[in-house]
Amino acid sequence: MLAIILIMMQIGLTPDQESAKAAFTRYCLDCHEAPRPKADLDLAAILNAPSEVADSTWDQISVHLRGRTMPPAKYRKRPTDTEYQAMQIWVDSQGSSQASRAVTLRRLNATEYENTIQDLLDVEFDADEFFPDDDVGYGFDTIGDVLTMSPLLTERYLDAAERIAAEAIRDPNEPEFPTRRFEGDTIFVQGAGRKLQGGVRLHSRGGAIGHADLSRPGRYRIRYSAWGQQAGPDPVRMAVRVGNKRIARHDVPEKQNAPGLREIETTLPAGELDIGVYFTNDYYRPEARNPADRDRNAVVEWIEIIGPLDAPMVGAFQEQLPSEPFETEAWLDAVLGQFLPRLWRGPVPEIERRRLMTMAREANDASASRERVLRTALTAALMSPRFLYRLECMPGEEAVPLEAHELATRLSYFLWSSTPPDWLLKMATAGDLEKEDGRRAAVERLLSDPRSKAVAENFATQWLQIRDLTDRRPDPDRYPGIDERLLSSMQQETVLYFDDLLRNNHEINDLLASNHTFIDKRLAAHYDLPVPDDDGFVKINLEERSHPGGLLYHAGVMTATSNPTRTSIVKRGKWVLEALLDQPPPPPPPGIDGLPEDGGDSTASLREQMERHRADPSCAACHIRMDALGFALEELDAVGRRRSMDQGKPVDARGELPDGRIINGPKELGAVLLEDPAVHRSLASHLLIYALGRGLTPADEASLQQLVDELAKEPTIRRLVHEIVELEIFRMRSGLSPL
Repeated sequence: MLAIILIMMQIGLTPDQESAKAAFTRYCLDCHEAPRPKADLDLAAILNAPSEVADSTWDQISVHLRGRTMPPAKYRKRPTDTEYQAMQIWVDSQGSSQASRAVTLRRLNATEYENTIQDLLDVEFDADEFFPDDDVGYGFDTIGDVLTMSPLLTERYLDAAERIAAEAIRDPNEPEFPTRRFEGDTIFVQGAGRKLQGGVRLHSRGGAIGHADLSRPGRYRIRYSAWGQQAGPDPVRMAVRVGNKRIARHDVPEKQNAPGLREIETTLPAGELDIGVYFTNDYYRPEARNPADRDRNAVVEWIEIIGPLDAPMVGAFQEQLPSEPFETEAWLDAVLGQFLPRLWRGPVPEIERRRLMTMAREANDASASRERVLRTALTAALMSPRFLYRLECMPGEEAVPLEAHELATRLSYFLWSSTPPDWLLKMATAGDLEKEDGRRAAVERLLSDPRSKAVAENFATQWLQIRDLTDRRPDPDRYPGIDERLLSSMQQETVLYFDDLLRNNHEINDLLASNHTFIDKRLAAHYDLPVPDDDGFVKINLEERSHPGGLLYHAGVMTATSNPTRTSIVKRGKWVLEALLDQPPPPPPPGIDGLPEDGGDSTASLREQMERHRADPSCAACHIRMDALGFALEELDAVGRRRSMDQGKPVDARGELPDGRIINGPKELGAVLLEDPAVHRSLASHLLIYALGRGLTPADEASLQQLVDELAKEPTIRRLVHEIVELEIFRMRSGLSPL
């Protein structure tokens, strides 16, 4: 039935309004008709004048039809699957079907910028720390409509370009040493302390830690900025450690209005090191008469490592530059002729290259080294729209194929979140991407590269809503030991799990039920599993273990969908609807308060509180299904550990779905989801949005259904990636002329 309706839509026909009207009349108008329609939804008026109905109303109706939440389960008269599908298709056909399918010109987001700089110039640049947060649309930060360019961001891009060019190209006349600064998200807390806006506040015996990865051994300078909340007879005292070895001790008498700067030079080995600044002389006398003399604490604002100091370090990019010809003009022309097409992701006309060279020469005096002139040219090239934006065709009346290098760019940023490699640009130049076999070979080669982990890191974390997991702060009194490192391990478990499913071509159902996962020593202790011998993450078999497999048992997902002090039935149920089923509930009606995050002062159980909340007719329609899904996950506490008791009472993980089915616990919920085709559709829909960089419209329904049909033949994420690339909406663009 659904396929027939889709074919009708493709040839210009629409589902029969009279048939849909008859179904709505039979099952819905008893409750949703004037003068007092429930939820203020007058379906009779909507059916009589569908063209006057807002898109948001159609979306609300569609959510209930997809989830089968209306009519309620207690009603004996409920539509058949065929009737539900017909009603659904007709409702979806009433939205803004003429909405633009063109992709707004896309700026590189912070992740794409950072990866591109690393891959092209071998420069480590923390774009998340340097740029303002990218906006999110449709759940992702790859959406062209929200990737705007403000004056502030333009200034930051210029500053970034100058810094990156200076690190990529070392001027022999002006030696400079690489500097790594740890602050904000890149500085960690060890022991007694917490992050503040201005650094790390340490009390008792805590430390601020920077994780450095040094490329070679040598002399390094360690610098840090700190101040103290002074109290007692002595000033704040700090110790600098590399790993467990103390290399310096400093008194820090400075206060907040004038922080102190300390530095030390030392020899360090190559590899990963923890550079820590520790508060060593805690003082606490609450009985002191003077309030300013009761408590001594320290604040570390940032830590820097500069070096190696024994020789300016030339990066891999500069090392591979040609040494000839010796004359500056000819050398610059040779370097830019080779590098600009890679930087700008396609052929570069000679006139543009010459213009860049002229600007770089004129910006420097005649005595400037050729490295200095190249640095200026690189700075300008990094500020060009051809680098900052993924330029494609101008919008127009008819769809046209993407130019081969534009398609290569789409492929690479889809699967790597980075610039296309040289081999992919060569395939584009040779015309290989114009053929299906060539595209499939390119996708396979991209996926076989470790950089395809970007799909898990950037798509899966946003789809599953765990990207900001390390910013969560579960209540330390109720959930001690849940620090930033453990939260990072939780997130990494899901990233590695999704990446394994994609890389090894596992079935999509393994997302919800499998016999393996990935853990490190911290997660092993958290899950009460045997601690692995190796450092880092290992893949383990979960048969006969206390931690069943699948996303529903991942601590990161359960922590992200909980409140700081307790689990959240609503958040977890809403997560299942949004992420796994692509059936987000509508926002709550105005004036409806949710439950307090800490449970409030009520002595009633959480189930009793939720039942009272659902007693409001305005809330019941959405909560009936959402709460059932959330209750099924109550077997897992607010940080994702299995439990049988909650506050001295047995955990009740039973939930009743709108169709009357009872589910009890995550395992039964997973079994229900495995039977629901909406899971495959949700994954296809979200990955398509991520790949296209825009939201979907009713005009995309046929393409989405094509993906779902292909997944029925081979239900793997890898197959889904291939089929997205083959869609016309991925390979074509409405346009008349290239930008």
